[in-house]
Amino acid sequence: MPVQLTTVSVVDAVAEQLRNQILSGAIVPGNALTEGSVTEQFGVPRPSVRSALQVLTFEGLLRREPNKSVFVPRLGAEDVRDIFGVRRVVEEEAARRFVRLGRSSEVPERLLLELEAMDERAQWSDVVRVDFDFHKSIVDAVDSPRLSRIYQSIATETRLALSQLRPSYDSPIVIASEHRSLLDHIRSGDERSAIEATREHLALSERIILSEIAQAEQGSERGRDQAIPSPVHSLHRGNRR
Repeated sequence: MPVQLTTVSVVDAVAEQLRNQILSGAIVPGNALTEGSVTEQFGVPRPSVRSALQVLTFEGLLRREPNKSVFVPRLGAEDVRDIFGVRRVVEEEAARRFVRLGRSSEVPERLLLELEAMDERAQWSDVVRVDFDFHKSIVDAVDSPRLSRIYQSIATETRLALSQLRPSYDSPIVIASEHRSLLDHIRSGDERSAIEATREHLALSERIILSEIAQAEQGSERGRDQAIPSPVHSLHRGNRR
């Protein structure tokens, strides 16, 4: 029997390549992406590039402002709070149903083992991918198409937020340990324990990301302050002229 092949459109292929570059940090927040530069990079028709950029804009990985090129957004504190607010609603409900329905933890366990096998040499984008897939597997396990659709709708923005965790972790081993504890609570059979562990796990991630954002903003403010000459220095320069 012939093997069924999956055809990937040019638009999907370009979108996937750009998505990987954004989530790996190869394209940093604030960087603009023009249709011309992407067309030149991949050697594909401009209409296909335009459609791929629209896909990523819809996902939240790119942002467009009037009369400007699209760019990778730098997630702010309100963005992160909004993303994690949605995650809490979906994941706490998924944890409750997971326990109540007695779901299997086979897929989350497999993903957790993959995460536990990673060390300091692992690509951070791979760590983020497995981290997200672990949480998604718990949501998908409860067989709620609506919960899964809601969760999928914030998938790329969630991964973008997780990518900002990198400076806070020396090793994926720490992340794996946190996820092992979460999974133990979820499959313990104790509904309250599963929900509370999920809430605490998400709260920790949110706090760390918000802390990273605050530190980055403070660094930017210090840089701007140093770039602005003091009135005394300006006066001295005027006297020298």
